[in-house]
Amino acid sequence: MALDERIGENLIQLRGDMSQKDLASAMRDRGWKWSQATVWSIEKGERPLRLAEAVDVAWVLDERLDALLRKGVDQGIEQILRDPKRSLERLLDELTVQTSEYERPAALLRDLDLPITAWGARTKLADVLDGLETARAESLNTIVGLENDLDAAEDELWTAIRTGYMGHDDDPAEG
Repeated sequence: MALDERIGENLIQLRGDMSQKDLASAMRDRGWKWSQATVWSIEKGERPLRLAEAVDVAWVLDERLDALLRKGVDQGIEQILRDPKRSLERLLDELTVQTSEYERPAALLRDLDLPITAWGARTKLADVLDGLETARAESLNTIVGLENDLDAAEDELWTAIRTGYMGHDDDPAEG
């Protein structure tokens, strides 16, 4: 969908109960040569809305200027960022799981039912500590892998942003 069409759709929504005729009249009061047909042409995407006009339209409708662009731009950005966003969400979920891995050996240590003999207590404590160390090492390896995946996902996200906004990748290193 072209930007002019998006702006037109947003204008229809933003003006709500205000008629095309009333909007045209308010724009004439602000010095523009607008008619109901002008509003209709903008809403259909057949006539572009100039920036200076958009400022006055936003003022007349008591809206922020970006509201005229928001819907279409937000949808476009969401489309561009959908896959990198999913990758980041998956990585964050994995990171959450990995950090929770520390809780199991810690819980075993807290709930340790030590035998009466010193040797039995030492053996059981050593087993729990070995389990804790193994879980820590595995989690550390997984976290390092997740950090690498996160870096790659971040690179993918910035590439998606660059290509989505500019239509091409402007990274000079890629030639």
